[in-house]
Amino acid sequence: ALHQTTGRYAESVESFANYLQLSGRSEDATFVRASFTRDGWQQYLRDMTGPNRPKGLSPYVAATYYVQLGEKDNAFGELEKAFNNREWQLLYIKLDPRLDPLRDDQRYQDLLRRMRFPS
Repeated sequence: ALHQTTGRYAESVESFANYLQLSGRSEDATFVRASFTRDGWQQYLRDMTGPNRPKGLSPYVAATYYVQLGEKDNAFGELEKAFNNREWQLLYIKLDPRLDPLRDDQRYQDLLRRMRFPS
């Protein structure tokens, strides 16, 4: 089962790297691949939320990464940016299992209310 999960992470990393490559940002693509290859998923999450994170990483995706790192405050900070940028991914906020750990937080309810989701 571990290999299966690792495969999914690798796939996810590779598709983001390909997107960056196709956007003409091969330095970012190299950074993304190297980050995962060097130390796996946890290191990838830290690099993708760190100061050198690729410009193409949306705040919504960054929020899901922060959740996995257990950094709820930072996750809400990114969701706030996503809200202000009117990111389309926010439409999935109620369905995305990656955000489950945030659901019992008042800030999550507040965000849903501001997005005018029925509670």
